[in-house]
Amino acid sequence: MLSTGLNIIILPDEKVKQTSIELSRKLTSKYDTYFSLDGARYHPHITIYQLQFPDKNFDKLNTLIREIASATKPITVQLGAIIHCAEYPNNGFVSWNCEYNHNLIDLQRRVLEIANSLREGLVTAGIGALDRSKLTPDEIHSIDTNGSLLPNLLFPFHITIGRIRDSKEKTKEIMPRREMSFLAEKIFIGKLSEHGIVSEILEEYSFI
Repeated sequence: MLSTGLNIIILPDEKVKQTSIELSRKLTSKYDTYFSLDGARYHPHITIYQLQFPDKNFDKLNTLIREIASATKPITVQLGAIIHCAEYPNNGFVSWNCEYNHNLIDLQRRVLEIANSLREGLVTAGIGALDRSKLTPDEIHSIDTNGSLLPNLLFPFHITIGRIRDSKEKTKEIMPRREMSFLAEKIFIGKLSEHGIVSEILEEYSFI
């Protein structure tokens, strides 16, 4: 079955986007990282749902995401702590975390309701390669149920700043807290690449 790795996402506004890129560059200047955000090949984003998706179902997904967007009001997103994760399978990731946001949670719930069954049991290459013996029961359940390690259920919604290669750091605030907020007015479908990178924006739909 022909399929594509997709990421259903929120993109930050220009100010938060540029700050994310600046933070990523600072991280890369201090550590050996797998990538650095640039807004072109490596897009700052907040993941709602990562999935491996059958190409034959893509038009139907677009229609349903458009319907969700047309029933969603703009969402205020607040960012704060910048955390390095030391635990498998997210070891080395550095995330600019969102504060608790019930509107993002509701949006994710509605996206899951329409997209999960359409993936027809597929999982991304990254998820499929994980050593399940190192995963928690909640992580295994998330993969078996949704084909993904879901933000909100397992960790906060966030903008990934980078991923440190062979990191020896502990789980901690690795950079000073950066409080910013933005109004999310669209939902996007992006092309998913290694390390959860969004390498291309495929579709976008405006909220009401």
